[in-house]
Amino acid sequence: MAVPPPVPTVLPFARPVPPPRGPPPVVAPPLPAILPLPPPPRPIWGTLITLAAGILVMVGVIAGWVYPPSSDLAVYFIKLILPGLAWIDLMKIATVIAVILSFSLFLAGFLMYHGYGTFGGIIGFLCAILSIAIGGGFLAGFTLGIIGAFLAIMRK
Repeated sequence: MAVPPPVPTVLPFARPVPPPRGPPPVVAPPLPAILPLPPPPRPIWGTLITLAAGILVMVGVIAGWVYPPSSDLAVYFIKLILPGLAWIDLMKIATVIAVILSFSLFLAGFLMYHGYGTFGGIIGFLCAILSIAIGGGFLAGFTLGIIGAFLAIMRK
C-alpha cells in the first residue's frame, strides 16, 4: 500500500483585510416630504424707483449750480428759514441737504432690496417729503420717491 503524502501542519490563510482609509461615507439625509417655501418677493420696482428718485434729487441741485434760475425753488424755501444769506450760501446749504437726502433715498432703496421693504419705504417716504424743500429733484424725484415708497410698503 502506498503511503499518503504528509498533511501540512500550517493551514493556508487569506490575506488580512486592510483597515479603511477614511471615515465612512456620509449618506445625504432624505428629502423632506414638503419642500421649503421660496423666499418672499422683494419689492424690485419700489427699489428701482426710489433709487431713481435719489439720483434726481442729486441732479436737481447740480442743475441749480450749473443753471442758477433752476435753483429758485430750493433757494426760496431755504430763504424762508434763514433770511439774510447770500445766494451762494443758500446753494451750499441746499447742496448739503440734497446730498443727505439723496444718500438717504439710496439707503432706503438698498434696505428695500435686502428684505426690509416696510422700513425702507418709510425712510424713502420721509426723505421724499423733505426733498420738496430743495426742489424735489425737478419735482419728479419727489413724486418717484413717494411712489417707490408706497410700492415697497405694498411689496411690489
